[in-house]
Amino acid sequence: MSAGSIKTRRFRDARRADGTIRQEVYLPADLAAAIDEFKHAQRIPARPQAIRQLCELGLKAGALLGAIHDLEAQIGLGVPPTAHAARNPKSSSPESRQ
Repeated sequence: MSAGSIKTRRFRDARRADGTIRQEVYLPADLAAAIDEFKHAQRIPARPQAIRQLCELGLKAGALLGAIHDLEAQIGLGVPPTAHAARNPKSSSPESRQ
């Protein structure tokens, strides 16, 4: 078969009538185990449902952290660079820059 005749596989979203999309991902074993622990702790019947809930929680947490950061910037509560360096002396030492 010549290079010009090789067919490429086109991926498209597997959409359902209700608007949901099938998304397959590969997970490291430790992440899959953590998801299963969350699933059991929350008494969630299936791993896909646990993954959906974790995604929703992560997105909400990210939005909340972004809103907090914006609010801190508006009222001047951001961490000044000197305070960051004082808390993390290794990051500001000349040896760590080498």
